[in-house]
Amino acid sequence: MFKRISIVIFLVFFNSCSFLTQKNYVYYYLEPKISDSNLKNNILIQLDDVEVSKPFDRRDIYYSLKPLSLQFYVYHKWAVPIREILYSIMINNFNENNSIVFKGNLIKKQKRSYHMKVRVIKLLHQFKGNKSFALVEIKFLLYKDNRLINSKIYNIKKLCPSNTPYGAVLGFNEDFSIIFRDLSHFILTSLKSSP
Repeated sequence: MFKRISIVIFLVFFNSCSFLTQKNYVYYYLEPKISDSNLKNNILIQLDDVEVSKPFDRRDIYYSLKPLSLQFYVYHKWAVPIREILYSIMINNFNENNSIVFKGNLIKKQKRSYHMKVRVIKLLHQFKGNKSFALVEIKFLLYKDNRLINSKIYNIKKLCPSNTPYGAVLGFNEDFSIIFRDLSHFILTSLKSSP
C-alpha cells in the first residue's frame, strides 16, 4: 500500500513540475506593406496555389547559424503554413492596394487568360556574427493561356532589427514589402512586352 501511495505521489509531483516548466508557443503572421503602384490598369490574374520548397512548407520558422545548417525555433511558429499566409496576402491585401487583381484558383478547368504560379524557395533567419538577416528567395511565373510569359526570382536579404524570432518576422515583412512593391511593375512590363 505504501508503495502505491509513493508511486502516485511521485507521478503527481513530476506531472506538476512539468506544468511549471512548460513553455507557451508564440505564433506569427506576415503583414507586409503593399503600396499602390499608381498604375490605372485593372488586370485580373488567377493565382495558383503557392508552392513552398521543403522543408519550409511547414509552420516552423527556420534559422541558420552556419552555412549548410538548418534548424527551427521550437516555441516560435507561423500561425499557418507560409503558403497559406502568402496566398491570403496576395488575394486579400494585394487587391485592396494595387492595380493588379488576384483571384483565387477555385475552378482549375475554367479558361483563364492570365495566371501566376508562386514558388517560395527559401525563407530563413540567417545569423552571421552578432547580426541576423531575413532571407527570402521566391519565384513568380506569369502565364497567358497556359504559356509562360515571364518569370522573376527575388532574392532579398535584409538586416533584422533584433536577433530574435520576432526580429526575423519583422525582417520577412520588410523583404515581402520590397517584393510586392516591385511585383506589379514586373507583371505590367511583362504583359506589355508579350505578344
